[in-house]
Amino acid sequence: MAFSQGKRWGFDYVCLPSEGLFPARKNSVWGFIDKEGVLIIPTIYQIVWGFKAGLAPAKKNGLWGFIDRKGRVIIDFQYDFVYPSGRNYFSAKKGEETVIVRPSDWIKPVLIAFPENLQAGNEETIFSAVVEN
Repeated sequence: MAFSQGKRWGFDYVCLPSEGLFPARKNSVWGFIDKEGVLIIPTIYQIVWGFKAGLAPAKKNGLWGFIDRKGRVIIDFQYDFVYPSGRNYFSAKKGEETVIVRPSDWIKPVLIAFPENLQAGNEETIFSAVVEN
């Protein structure tokens, strides 16, 4: 769904916000703006998705990675595809390997090997570890 102020602020398309920032497209590249239309994260990405616990998937040069709310790259652009997986997870695919990215405001993202027998919604079989900053 497009946000109606997008054109007035000079953007081609603005999506509904996640964690206070709006994904915004200008000249076929994406970034994030605040509620006043101020560019917070530059429009340099092929596509972005909304934030979960401070991380957003972003695609650059054909690969996916993860950025924080300040636009810093938290997980390098190395994945072929990223998609939501459960309420608080993203799955990231690189070749034949799939990992789960579990964002959190208080720890660095955790990359978890994707168990072969994991079925969608069965989060009890996901193993995680706390990684200190």
